[in-house]
Amino acid sequence: SWFVEEISGSTENFRITSEERGGEGDGADMFIVFKIVSLKEEAEGYLEFSGRYSSWDSSEYYECYPVEPRQVTITQYFAI
Repeated sequence: SWFVEEISGSTENFRITSEERGGEGDGADMFIVFKIVSLKEEAEGYLEFSGRYSSWDSSEYYECYPVEPRQVTITQYFAI
């Protein structure tokens, strides 16, 4: 799910939104993507953090890399 948090600096204003996915079971991969928008320059960028979910211990993120959004179409098959 998405949530929005406003962050303001003395010379720049940013809007940051994030989306989390994964982490549904112990040891599962989990990801969080931050969309960072500079309101002053009307520019945006995306950073993704990846890690592992732990139900017994602290979950942790251990990688961060720039990403870009891309719409894709998938085909799924269902029993009839």
